Amino acid sequence: MNNFNFTTSATNLTITSPKDKNALTTLTIPDYVTNLGTYAFSDCPNLTTVSIPGSVTTISTSAFHGCTALTSLTLAEGIEYINNSAFYNCNKLTSLIIPNSVKSIGESAFEKCAGLTDLIIGNHVTSIGRDAFNDARSLVNINLPISAKAIGYDAFYMPHYSSAINLYFDGNISDFLKIKINDSMNFNVNYHNINLYLKDSNGEYSYNGKNYVMPSELTIPNTVKSLVYAFNNMPQFETVYLSKGFDIISASFEGDNISTVYFDGTITDWCNIRLRGSFIFENCQDFYVKNNNDEYYKPTDILVEMTKDEKVLTSCFMDLKQITKVTIADDITEIGYSFARCTSLETVIIGQGVTVLDGSFAGCTSLTTITFNNTNKISLRASTFSECTSLQTIDISSCSIYYNATSLFDGCTSLTSVTFSNSYGDVRITENMFNNCSSLQSISLNEFYDGIGNYAFNGCTALSSFNVENIYSFGEGAFKGCTSLTSFNLKQSSEIGNSAFEGCTSLTSISYGGTIADWGSVSKGGDWKKDVPATVVHCIDGNANI
Repeated sequence: MNNFNFTTSATNLTITSPKDKNALTTLTIPDYVTNLGTYAFSDCPNLTTVSIPGSVTTISTSAFHGCTALTSLTLAEGIEYINNSAFYNCNKLTSLIIPNSVKSIGESAFEKCAGLTDLIIGNHVTSIGRDAFNDARSLVNINLPISAKAIGYDAFYMPHYSSAINLYFDGNISDFLKIKINDSMNFNVNYHNINLYLKDSNGEYSYNGKNYVMPSELTIPNTVKSLVYAFNNMPQFETVYLSKGFDIISASFEGDNISTVYFDGTITDWCNIRLRGSFIFENCQDFYVKNNNDEYYKPTDILVEMTKDEKVLTSCFMDLKQITKVTIADDITEIGYSFARCTSLETVIIGQGVTVLDGSFAGCTSLTTITFNNTNKISLRASTFSECTSLQTIDISSCSIYYNATSLFDGCTSLTSVTFSNSYGDVRITENMFNNCSSLQSISLNEFYDGIGNYAFNGCTALSSFNVENIYSFGEGAFKGCTSLTSFNLKQSSEIGNSAFEGCTSLTSISYGGTIADWGSVSKGGDWKKDVPATVVHCIDGNANI
């Protein structure tokens, strides 16, 4: 103990620091030591080997913080707690065995241990703190015990990771789902693939003296009522069996290769689940539900009904490619991204009670027919029909356009005409609203009192007629690349944004509904008229230079 500073009491001996940090290369702590002080051995630049006995029940906060030369760490049975940042940035450690006596691993305990490849966590650890192994970027194998019940936010976040992690879990799927990670059920390593192995005495894979299986089918037990951030980036799963008892499935199954889903309920049961940002159908080819005879079938023409009080569809069929026709029941009130990227969907019938469509049909590349039966105005939100590349005409006269409904028809390359509402305040021309609608020929609006959003008609190369009243302003790039426009009436707008008419190479006639003096006071952005052949603006009292 001559090389250490320490304190004593009747029952404890605590090492507070080495007398010479630079001289310390190997550390074997005697078994009569009971405590290590906070920062006791932090930043010992030449320390390569550490052995800690079981008499030290708690490894204190930042005890070995920044020991960047440390390559060998032996932790004895008897240690119960590894506190926050205890081995932070010990970046030359390559393997680590947490003894079975340890109950918890603190926040950032092994954060930035970038050389760590193998991690075996003892079978009594119940909690792993926030950022505990954050940026342990070389990890390949993790043995996680069945005792683990809580894993903190970003505990295994690896911002620079590129390979898959092998996660050997000492339990079954039901046990795995009991782990709480940042109030969710999941094991997340920042969008990098995880190979999940489950303990099985007859398994063909072995690690740490135990046998495991790597399942391709996933059956969620009927005791599970919610999946939140669950089973992301686990491409091993190809088939999933789900019960009808779910309350919510949210942000789950992202990055997986699930091709077949069996749901033990009807379409209505499925619609009653709160699905929010779920990726379960991202690669799905076959979705089976039960009919009234309790037999599985693959639906293509579906009637969307709900029996719960809240009649709001979120993302329940997003990415499902087998659906060709959808009829929305009259009591459904709001539809989120429920049918986004349903690329085989051709026909939609909207029920009487729908009041909100929010991104609902984005990416439905086969959609050609939409029938609105609504009795109240439907509020159209952002991207509702974006990338509907087969849609040619649409009548939205029974709808209003929400103030920030950006990209409403963005990328609808076959769209030739739109029928709008004639009611005051219903129509807005928002940012990217008709961006790259290359077949759109004309726009006519009488009841319009607003500005034209940024890039609203960008790339509308077929647009030749634009008759809209009471325009206050033209946003940046509003008509950029509209090569078929030959004439344009700017009304009495007070602002023209950057590149608003850039690339309108056929635009030879521009008129303005004010005087030459008024035109001079209009705010004009840079390159607003770039490549426009017109040289003058026709004002009510004469021509002004453009």
